Parts: sequence; structure tokens; C-alpha cells
Amino acid sequence: MKKIMIIMSIIVILIIILSIGLVLLKIQIKKDRAENFENTINMEIDSKIKLVTNTNEFFAVNSCITKYLLNIMLEENQIVYSLLDELYVREYSITKDNIFEKIDYMDNPVFYTNKMYVKQKDYNIYEYFITGRLINKGNLEVQNYSAIIRLDKRNDIFSIIPNEYILDKKIKIQKEEDFNFLNSSKIEDKQYNTFEFENISNQTVIVDYINQIKDNIVYDVESSYQKLDNKYRQNNFATLEEYKKYLNANITKFYTMKLAKYKISEYEDYKQYICIDENDNYYIINEYSVGDFTFMLDEYSVNISQVDEAYKSKTDKEKAVFDVQKFIRAIRDSNYRLAYSFLAEQFKQNYFKTQTEFENYVKQFFKDENINNYSVTNEDNLFIVTVTMKNQNNIVQDKKFIVNLKQGTDFELSFNV
Repeated sequence: MKKIMIIMSIIVILIIILSIGLVLLKIQIKKDRAENFENTINMEIDSKIKLVTNTNEFFAVNSCITKYLLNIMLEENQIVYSLLDELYVREYSITKDNIFEKIDYMDNPVFYTNKMYVKQKDYNIYEYFITGRLINKGNLEVQNYSAIIRLDKRNDIFSIIPNEYILDKKIKIQKEEDFNFLNSSKIEDKQYNTFEFENISNQTVIVDYINQIKDNIVYDVESSYQKLDNKYRQNNFATLEEYKKYLNANITKFYTMKLAKYKISEYEDYKQYICIDENDNYYIINEYSVGDFTFMLDEYSVNISQVDEAYKSKTDKEKAVFDVQKFIRAIRDSNYRLAYSFLAEQFKQNYFKTQTEFENYVKQFFKDENINNYSVTNEDNLFIVTVTMKNQNNIVQDKKFIVNLKQGTDFELSFNV
């Protein structure tokens, strides 16, 4: 009996400890959530329209529009109806029965936000104006799309006013502007219109950007072209058609890219993500504010500070090999414009007066070659890089490159034709 009493006492103590632990955990969760919303809940109401710069806030709002679009695709009329704002429901006379007569069906939709603005309505309610691109992957349709998301941050519920309202009312938003575009009521809890607020990691941000890059490459090439880093675009693709040609030659490589590792560098005006995929391909993303970024599809065609620093630490012989590798990579990536720019001017005049002539030659002699070995010699301040290559027919040949190292990271080269 005494032993049973001891066991019971231990069980009671454990239950008390567990209960205390659960209470403390709940307190910590509330504390973490409060920290998550740092600088997003103002005790003084700010009537200005502002650009959203908080990553956690940005992704929380994005999750609301994703939930809305997904349930349209699934034709869940009750859920879609519960997500719509009362203002929109009243104005367009929407019911659960007629909802899909009023709202167009979307076939595998995905939405990418370009800009997100916020206005504080009262102590709890915040209204977000979102603009971006909507891709319907099922029917290959792409369109500009906007929405107003209303969040009740205290109760974790939201409502949505979709694109049709914004188009009909001709609503346009500028930041730092007083603008009362809604005369809406409070948000009601309708069971389905909840959202979760999370701490968003750098990796989550990068994966989201990479998914956007991949989808734009396939479904929205013009938007993809516009999001290229300006200098990268100027160096590599003078026209949209040139970019399309490059993508077509590398579409499998780009659309199957999967993040393996990354490095982040902070600069005064932007954050840079240097990303490496599972096949050791590099992708550079420059983020100017959350959701606003440009990108590059390699690390060698535009000077990147980390790459430049690594280059400067090499010996001259190592630099010569690196430059030849850069030239061959450009050819293998079908970036003939860039590869052609690496050639010495006199060499061009003697052998390849036009880029087309050069392109025809390298497709025959470089495109499918496997590199087995590099060797380097130095003659009269020029570096002779001998590259042993083996083609698909196992025929081995040597290509000799003459590399002239110039100031900084610049160089020019020629080779035996």
C-alpha cells in the first residue's frame, strides 16, 4: 500500500510539472508571436500607405492569397465564400451557390507578389494592397493581378477583396499617401479564414525566389527578362529573343534547379544571395526589399565581389586556367555572345568576323567535349593553357588557348583553329 502511495505521489508530481511546462510553453509561444509581429502592430494608428518590409509579415499575407487561389482551383465554394470580405460579397451579390458564376475558375494558379503596401485601419485591422503576376499553369495564362487582404492581427483571421473589385474601382496605390479606399466592417471569424504567422528563414525566402524564377522562365518569359539584373542583361542578352534562345538551350538545367547551399552578403542598398544548386550551378539573387529582387543565372558573366576576391587571390597561372574555364562554360551554356566578347580583337578579325561564324565553329568543336586536363606555360607575359579534351566518340585532342591577363578581372584569349 505504501509503495502504491509513493507511485501515486510521483505521478501527481509529474502531472504538475508537465502542466507547468505546458503553461510556460504557451507563454513562450505568445511571447515569440509578439516578437514575430515586432514593428507590425502600432498602438498609434498610422494612416499612411507604406511598403511592407517585414519578411514575416509579407509571407503571412501571401499565405492568405495562396489559400484563396487554391480553394478556387478545388472549387470549394463554402471555403472561398468564407474568405471573401463582406464589402465584396455585398457589392457583387455573391452567395455560396452563385460564387463560381461570379469568380473565374483558376487552373493550378500561383501568384507572385511584386509589391505589397499596408495601411493600418484601427488597432487590430490592417489592410494590404498587393500587386503581382498570376500564373494559371493549367492553361498557360499569365496576367497582372491585385488583391486587398484585410488582416485582424489580434485574432489571426483575414478577408480578401480580389482583383475584380480593384479593376472596377480603378484603385491605384502609392506609398506614403493618405488613402481610404475601403469603408469596410470588422472581419468575422468564419472558421476557414484563419492564417498562421511564422518566423521565415532565409532559406524559405530563397526557395520562394527560385520557384518564381523557374516558373517565370517557363510561363512568363517577359517578366523573367525584366527581373534580370540590369548589368547581367546588358552583358548577355541584348534582346528578349536572345534571352529566349538561351533559355531554350538550358531549360532543363534551370527548371530542375534545387537549392543545395547558399551564402548571404549584406550591402547598403540590397542583400545578395549566392545560391548553388545540386549540380554546382550558381544563381545570384539581389534582394532590394522583401519580394523585390533581380537575379543572374550564373556567377561568371558579371563581376561578383566574392568571386572577384577569390580570383584576385589566385596565381597568374590559376587565373589563366579560370578564364579558359569561364570561356568554355559560356559556350556550354549557349551564351555565345559572352564567349565571343572574351576573344582578342585581332583574333576575331582573322578567324571569326561575326558572332555567327564563331557560334557555328564552337558548336562543332567545343559543345560536347569532356575536359580531362589543363596545363599552363608562360611565354612573353602571355599564358598558354593547353586543354586536353575528349569528345563523345572518345577522340582526344588538345586545344591551346593564349590568355592575356589584363587589369583586375579582365582578360582576352585566342586559340588554335
